[in-house]
Amino acid sequence: MGTHSVRSGRWRVALLAVAIVAEVSVAGGVLVAERRPPGVPRPVAAAPTPTPTRIRAAVEPTAAPEPTRGVAPRPAPPRSLEAARTQRVAAATTLLGRRATALRRRDRKGFAATLDSRQRSFYRSQLEMFDNLEAVGLASWSYRVDRRETRLPAKVVRRYAADEVFAPGVTLAYALDGADGHRNELEQKFTLVRRGTRWFVGSDTDLDVGSHRTARELWDFGPVLSVQGERTVVLGSPTRASYLRALASTTDAAIPRVSAVWGEDWSQQVVVLVPRSQEQVSDLLGERADLSQIAAVAVARVDIVDNRYRTVGNRVIVNPRNFDRLGRLGREVVMRHEVTHVATRGATGPNVPAWLIEGMADYIGYLGTGVSDHGAAAALRSDLRAGRPPRELPADKDFDGGNKRLSQAYEGSWLAARMIVDQTSQRTLVKFYRALGADRSATRAAAMANAMRSVLKTTPGSFTKAWRAYARAKLA
Repeated sequence: MGTHSVRSGRWRVALLAVAIVAEVSVAGGVLVAERRPPGVPRPVAAAPTPTPTRIRAAVEPTAAPEPTRGVAPRPAPPRSLEAARTQRVAAATTLLGRRATALRRRDRKGFAATLDSRQRSFYRSQLEMFDNLEAVGLASWSYRVDRRETRLPAKVVRRYAADEVFAPGVTLAYALDGADGHRNELEQKFTLVRRGTRWFVGSDTDLDVGSHRTARELWDFGPVLSVQGERTVVLGSPTRASYLRALASTTDAAIPRVSAVWGEDWSQQVVVLVPRSQEQVSDLLGERADLSQIAAVAVARVDIVDNRYRTVGNRVIVNPRNFDRLGRLGREVVMRHEVTHVATRGATGPNVPAWLIEGMADYIGYLGTGVSDHGAAAALRSDLRAGRPPRELPADKDFDGGNKRLSQAYEGSWLAARMIVDQTSQRTLVKFYRALGADRSATRAAAMANAMRSVLKTTPGSFTKAWRAYARAKLA
């Protein structure tokens, strides 16, 4: 199994698509449309997905292997240490099992009993998190504990004054009612403490350094309301119930429009998160990216299992600071764009360049809206009229949220997708995308050459030359 992602520094992380806000003229008004991210690194070998550890009452001794001649055998840890670790993992599995059961059953007293009451701030924040989930329908919620263990700093261990302190590898897995096709898995950096014979959860922030931190969800920041559309679940603040319902309707309307182009071989369900602030968007992403131009983000983890892609945690995250500035048409374009990323995620292999990922999303986003070519590519048109025509298709790095020429990167990508449709067909654009996604060539250049030759009947060089001419013709 492998994993690909545009965010690094985690074991398995999200395939991220960032949306920019760009002003374009639309039918006498102004449409503020969104855009998005960097490229996709090649798949790398990853550890297998951790599975629930089966614990035996005792560790059975095994015969030591015959040492290889000339190589010193690696000493096995004392059985007593392995037995102690096994006992800790078993205790953690039991403790977190009780925590999950209490949360699912809305048993506040039972949930509180799993917390270390001596850690007063954490204790209070966890009960607040429990209460924040009251209006969220959960189809499932469970924890998976494995034998990975993080060594905590001595000063952290001393602070608890406990009989034992343990930081195991923990994964939270949950699914929302109405969105069974979009379960999520998140790493949890829990510190567990033993007092006498009982174990408790003492913290989830002791290991907060860089990306090595507990993944957060909306309910970590405040009360959450879950609004269900026909195929959409929208989570956000209970104080914005009408806003959430309107967004659910907009997203529901986007789904069949995306399927009409891409096909119906995806879940056709979408989960949308509406944080209270731009800062919370960063917290949900787990990184402090430049969000100044971002209206929405599509995020997921993509695993490669048996040579097939499996997506986990497909979410669209709205950035209220910019999304709320959009008019009705702008929000429709943004959500079609984001839903396209959800639909295509399972076919987006590491050999699909960002310009095609974003070009496909913008093509579907603008399709049938009446937005003119000049309006949809205003920044690129200004460059052309100033004698600065594009020379190369946008590189993955051009889709960084802080790029001052982000609009040009998206507009150039949209024109590339439009050109494929105009010169061949819509079906060919989809076939080209799928061919690149399925290609397992060692390099992206090889995959691109293969797909252009077999699907578009051209070469990368000829395609780029044709794209430059197409841009001049459309934006003159």
